[in-house]
Amino acid sequence: MKEELDKNLRTKMILRCLISVGISFVFFLVGAFLSNTVTKFAFIRPDFYSLFTLIGIIVILLIALVTFIYDYIDKKKMNKHLFDVIDMLRFIYQSLVVLMFFFLFICTSASVNGSSMENTLHTKDQVLIWHLGYEPKRNDIVVIDVRNHNNYINDLKDKFYIKRIVAAPNDICKIEIKTSDSGSSSYNLLVNNELVEENLNIFQIKSMFTSYSRDKDGNLVGFCYYEEGIEEVIIPSDLYICMGDNRAVSKDSRIIGMIHKDDIMGKCIFRLFPLNKIGVPKQNNAS
Repeated sequence: MKEELDKNLRTKMILRCLISVGISFVFFLVGAFLSNTVTKFAFIRPDFYSLFTLIGIIVILLIALVTFIYDYIDKKKMNKHLFDVIDMLRFIYQSLVVLMFFFLFICTSASVNGSSMENTLHTKDQVLIWHLGYEPKRNDIVVIDVRNHNNYINDLKDKFYIKRIVAAPNDICKIEIKTSDSGSSSYNLLVNNELVEENLNIFQIKSMFTSYSRDKDGNLVGFCYYEEGIEEVIIPSDLYICMGDNRAVSKDSRIIGMIHKDDIMGKCIFRLFPLNKIGVPKQNNAS
């Protein structure tokens, strides 16, 4: 009878262990499925995918081990202090799994580097970026991957820029031409009849309406939606124009071109640091 009970106990322990591993595995698969693309794993670069896969496997094995130990021990005979320690370890690893899921698949923190978003965001501001199921909208502050854009230099440390979306698909962009007394021309950009930027040159206008992609040989190829003389451009689907709030110093669509939806990594939803500015970032254009 006792042997039969022990056998049933072992069977239950193994089943609980397998269920825990299965749930953990499904947990990670769901997260991977819900993420729009694999490159949106908290801005993990391709060479780090294997590292995070390894971390995921280790976590799953730890879950199995701790679950097995927790079920195996005789809680009635165990020293209370030892039991409390094991119970605390169980709580810690469960919390780590939840945090890992959250920061890999739902949100991540990012540090602002540079003055292009002043006076909305400043250098060393720590912000929270939401990327799970995010659909970009005009006026959102977003993080963009610039590695597939014009003028990107491989040696640069900054592979991600934080900018504001100023034009989204189906927005109507009007280009007003101004001619000075000396005969030189400049351009104003209006989006849905709202003035966005003044005194642009022809290079900036053409760049702003150029979409870049890689050909089969990996070379950067651009297609410009603007031709000199036309007054209106409708933004194509899945393409965006992004600019920094501090236009004078910002390197944005006026230089690197239109931003594809796949290169928008997420939306800035909250400022975590500094503590005296904690909260949702509010636009306060630089003078």
